[in-house]
Amino acid sequence: MASTEECHLLSLLPEMRNMIWNLALAEEKPIGIHFDFGDDEESRIVLRNTNRARSGLLLANHQIREEALSIFYAVNTFRCDKTGTARFFLRGLAIQNVLGCLTCLKLYITEGLSFTGRKFRDYDKAHSGLERLTRTMVERFVPKGVASGAIKMPIRFRRPSSINNRVKWIALGELKKYELKNDGRNFYFLEREGESS
Repeated sequence: MASTEECHLLSLLPEMRNMIWNLALAEEKPIGIHFDFGDDEESRIVLRNTNRARSGLLLANHQIREEALSIFYAVNTFRCDKTGTARFFLRGLAIQNVLGCLTCLKLYITEGLSFTGRKFRDYDKAHSGLERLTRTMVERFVPKGVASGAIKMPIRFRRPSSINNRVKWIALGELKKYELKNDGRNFYFLEREGESS
């Protein structure tokens, strides 16, 4: 039998409830996004490294879910290592009308960038493959509705006046500010002239 008791939490002012959702739903570590391959009807995105009690709050009732879901995506960092899983995750956010709330999705893409740092006999082929990958990532992952700068990936980066590489997280929309280069051993991104920050 369903309980008919009133939820006193919902009687608080909306601003106070938002503060509670913010505190209750924030995770210390990035939340991993994984695709669970089940039957077609059961395939779904699974969030890892999230506290069950926190995510259970989103299932408490319809009004709490509606209020807290956007905050959940705004206050947390999500990480994903497969482009297909990231697309599926973003599509799900669009369906739930919370795509614009996402503030940080870090893409640890390995399926196309795994050759970065290895020696290749055919540099032109490897170079054009990496260029094509970065271009398609921008086209795929900067969909309408995502906050500017929300989706990021690590790149091996070099300033024009330096010979040292470092890893930098950049928003996918900012990839056009960098030019893909190689030094005969490694691929790296070089800031285009006049684009340095």
